[in-house]
Amino acid sequence: MRSLHTLTGIMGKIAHASTTQTSGIEQVNHAVAEMDKVTQQNASLAEQVSSAGRSMASGASGLRDSVAVFRIGDAQEADAATHGVAAVSKKPYR
Repeated sequence: MRSLHTLTGIMGKIAHASTTQTSGIEQVNHAVAEMDKVTQQNASLAEQVSSAGRSMASGASGLRDSVAVFRIGDAQEADAATHGVAAVSKKPYR
């Protein structure tokens, strides 16, 4: 009778350990799923940032080209000399 009682106790402990283990595995699965979700969100955000960076670089290039026609000071004189045109005077109009 005593060995049956011992066996029943061991079986109860095994059942409890199994339930605890199942719960732990479910928590790990949930955590992994959450990490996967966050990783996918980060990848999406990284792509958006990359796209925005390319767009800004394109806009900056266009702006640089638009502003390149304007020269001031020595740069204007050097550019005019290179192209054989008269430089605009630095003196203000009176």
